[in-house]
Amino acid sequence: RKIENIHIGGKKLPMGMQMHVFNPIESLEPEGSITVSVGIDFCDSTQTASFQLCTKDDCFNVNIQPPVGELLLPVTMSEKDFKKEQGMLTGMNETSTVIIAAPQNFTPSVILQKVVNVANVGVVPSGQDNIHRFAAKTVHSGSLMLVTVELKEGSTAQLIINTERTVIGSVLLRELKPVLSQG
Repeated sequence: RKIENIHIGGKKLPMGMQMHVFNPIESLEPEGSITVSVGIDFCDSTQTASFQLCTKDDCFNVNIQPPVGELLLPVTMSEKDFKKEQGMLTGMNETSTVIIAAPQNFTPSVILQKVVNVANVGVVPSGQDNIHRFAAKTVHSGSLMLVTVELKEGSTAQLIINTERTVIGSVLLRELKPVLSQG
């Protein structure tokens, strides 16, 4: 039997978060499909957006929590600009950790693939073979997010994140560390 009056019901969004809903769908035949879009401005937060997807007869709870890497947009910048911005984002705005992995996992192509699979970042050219830099800005506020992977002796590397958005920076660090560490 067909489903009627498909719409977004109650929304429970953290303060500042906004949601753009789709227009109600009158009916959907069995085996049918309709594509709609729901836009959520997470306001640079990884908090969950909760809402109800309803029909004429029922409501279903939906919870969406964005991966931190999806809160970013890639930025193109020179190595010089990266270093300048990084110099202004030190102290409380810097978080880092040591990564241990097999040397074959620290090739430029593997590092690039692993970082961009986790975060929507742009590659910053580097004049040093052992340093890989990436840059992005947060979608909502446009705050810079700078990521550095610096290869050390043996099978270690230092992962450094510089940003004003320290909560997002620490979450990104926690998400990148295991990905860069695994074989």
